[in-house]
Amino acid sequence: MRISIAAAVLVALALIVGLALRSPSEVVEGTARETVQTPEPHPSSESISDRRADSEVEDEEAKAERIAREYPIEGTVRYFQLGIRAEPKRDARILGFIRRNTRVRARALDGDHPGCTHGFLELYPRGYACAGTEILIDEEGEITEAHRIFPPPVSEHPLPYDYYFVTMEDAPVLKRFPRNYQEREAVLAYVRRLRHYKRNESEKLEAFLEGKIEGEPRRPRVIDRFLARGYYISSPRGIDEGSRYIRNAQGEVLFADSLLKVEASEHRGVHLGGEFNLPLGFVARPGRPSRIVRDEDGNESLVDDEDAEVFPRYALLPHSQKRELIGRFLAHRVGGDWAFKEWFIAHAERIEPPFEVRSDEVWIHVDLAEQTLVVYRGKEPIFATVVSTGVEAHATPPGVFRIDKKFVGRTMNDVSPDTPKGDQYRIEDVPYTQYYQGSYAIHAAFWHDRLGIPRSHGCVNLSPHDAMTVFNLTEPELPPAWFGIYDDPEAPSGSRVYLTE
Repeated sequence: MRISIAAAVLVALALIVGLALRSPSEVVEGTARETVQTPEPHPSSESISDRRADSEVEDEEAKAERIAREYPIEGTVRYFQLGIRAEPKRDARILGFIRRNTRVRARALDGDHPGCTHGFLELYPRGYACAGTEILIDEEGEITEAHRIFPPPVSEHPLPYDYYFVTMEDAPVLKRFPRNYQEREAVLAYVRRLRHYKRNESEKLEAFLEGKIEGEPRRPRVIDRFLARGYYISSPRGIDEGSRYIRNAQGEVLFADSLLKVEASEHRGVHLGGEFNLPLGFVARPGRPSRIVRDEDGNESLVDDEDAEVFPRYALLPHSQKRELIGRFLAHRVGGDWAFKEWFIAHAERIEPPFEVRSDEVWIHVDLAEQTLVVYRGKEPIFATVVSTGVEAHATPPGVFRIDKKFVGRTMNDVSPDTPKGDQYRIEDVPYTQYYQGSYAIHAAFWHDRLGIPRSHGCVNLSPHDAMTVFNLTEPELPPAWFGIYDDPEAPSGSRVYLTE
């Protein structure tokens, strides 16, 4: 008996010492590994899976055939952003939008349609648009040349467009490609003189712009407008204009050497319910955890450990606990005798909804203090990630709201003369924008990679991957091929957004 007790004590001591010697990363992220023998597959399991896949393919094929029968007309959207009507009337309520060159299926409506010369089309899966003027009908089912050379946005990608940062002050936006070398040089010469007057002879700027200074070039007609340095443009993905020019989503032309392509954050949040569940945390600022030490009376304090591992931004902390006072610091325990001081961590906790929810209802909780977002279905959390909300001067308001409109891309700007020049901005087609209260929205932020820290003008910033994930989970659901949708104001069904401080 003595031998067995001693052995047990030695084993216990070995376990304690082993835990104490583990590195912070092992304590935070390490899990015990067991060798599990993989069972042999059932002889017929592969064939059953194959038959199920074939059945699903057949179902999709049958659906496509049914849609083709019921909506036999194929067409291409002609407008940059076509409003889809709730009724076949010019003044009907707008349900949502489809972008130019998007392919749609439709069927013709009988009868006269005032204001729509060639009659209205009923679009799949709903809504109406004018044939001819709004939808270019192609009865042969061929993709138009415009669709090939200027494709619509890719709504299945975290970045539906390519995005570019404007690096040049007064970058010219052209209505079309320059016809020849002389026209290109005329544009560049005018821009050089414009900058000269802005920098050196501002008192003569107005006269220059009006073409009243003798010997100075007049504004070439091909120039539509100018963009300030720091603005962002969107451009259809996959277009190769060569090295000289880039077209924006509206089809306008910019000089490539005035732009810098954006490389967006690759951060992805965590799907919950399997390996990971709440509570958990994300590293918002790269740093080392502190060691928790105790004095003779059991009082705890934090001690910096220069030998501790530095955790990178967005590292997942599956054992993160709610913020508490440890010694002199507010901190999050992350496993073992380790804790991160609060400013390093964006922490997510499970909460109860402040309203009645259906078991299948999707809603969102944004914790403004912790800079985290959690998506729930009913009362179960299904997705968690880190966000950036408004800075102090543009604080994001707390409250319960409802998503009332969603867009695959939405241009945001503040170029008012009353806004200080350093605060002015224009960002074309901000990805996966979901408005929930006036101009406040949840959307992707491809222009920064500092999530977990307040940074926005009041909106809730997500990485592009996470913004697309949340967008696809919420209501109202975007119909196939649509670029934007409005919730029904008479029967709101948009997902609710609960923001807490």
